[in-house]
Amino acid sequence: MRYSKQVILLVVITISCVASFFMIYTEVRKNTIADLNSRQTAHARQAAKGLQDHFRHLTDMLTILSWQDEIIGMNAAGKTMLKDVRNTYATEIKGVTRVDAQGRILYTVPEHAASLGSDISSQEHVAEIMRTHTPVISDVFMAVQGFRAMALHVPVFKNGAFDGTLAFLISFDRLAEQYLKDIRI
Repeated sequence: MRYSKQVILLVVITISCVASFFMIYTEVRKNTIADLNSRQTAHARQAAKGLQDHFRHLTDMLTILSWQDEIIGMNAAGKTMLKDVRNTYATEIKGVTRVDAQGRILYTVPEHAASLGSDISSQEHVAEIMRTHTPVISDVFMAVQGFRAMALHVPVFKNGAFDGTLAFLISFDRLAEQYLKDIRI
């Protein structure tokens, strides 16, 4: 009988300790998750800002190129300019393409003879820029070359009239590596 009170006391103390441990664990877990979510939100905001700035820079670069007579006329000097731009940014820009007002490919770097003259006007982003004459960024898609990509098109104007587009084919994996690597789910 003397030991039964001690056993009961031991059981009550054990249950109290386990309950206290569980309550502390639950609170620490909740605070840790809240802190992690807060940090991930900050990373996501920073990544979004970085991506916006990056696409603004690329759009500005394409727009300036689209004003050049050599690009508008797509002569030898224009082709050299597109090759130089693509080679300078080769890790990220996987291709540069000049499209005419009807949506046919006039020139592309790297050169791909089979694609010249191809009608890409049915692609959603190309149809949109042909309709709006404003810069367009495509959704992510699988490029013919076998990597995930995005296309950024800006309009080209000749004597004030829409004359097609100039586009960058951008490696999505490179963008993800550069801007999204710190975000974890």
